[in-house]
Amino acid sequence: MTLPPELGQAQRTELARTFVRQLADRYRCAIDLAVHASRSGSDPRHHHAHLLMTAREVTPEGLGRRTTLELSGTERHERGLPPSKAELLWIRERWAEVTNERLREAGLMARVDHRSYRAQGIDREPVPTMPRKVYYAERSSGDRARSGGLLRAYYTPSSKRLRARWVV
Repeated sequence: MTLPPELGQAQRTELARTFVRQLADRYRCAIDLAVHASRSGSDPRHHHAHLLMTAREVTPEGLGRRTTLELSGTERHERGLPPSKAELLWIRERWAEVTNERLREAGLMARVDHRSYRAQGIDREPVPTMPRKVYYAERSSGDRARSGGLLRAYYTPSSKRLRARWVV
């Protein structure tokens, strides 16, 4: 997960811990949390965390049945649970809520939104970030890499002909 660079290191770590506790409580699983600062020489705003969740619930006897995240659609239906997509959307929404609570507590105006551009009423296509290898190659050489140029062209609305060649 991307951690807001507007917060200090201790605040980012506490944000990640709070969210992880909520996930662990909801899914009754163990979660390993690793909070990272940006690498030396990289974008200093790239604070992030990695989560590794057990696929099974943690019980007093050890690992138990699979968490609800790991159930098939049929199993979820049999248990009266909504489709797994609803769980993923809940996770995204909860992350935005917890993050925005921390930003507000810190007196910051920045906010995150878990919704798609369309749901936010923004008429624009999302653009992916440049792959790390391409970004660093371009930065170190000072020139645009061929692969970076192809990605930029692919995601430019006027390049429908090129886009069609990339569709697999």
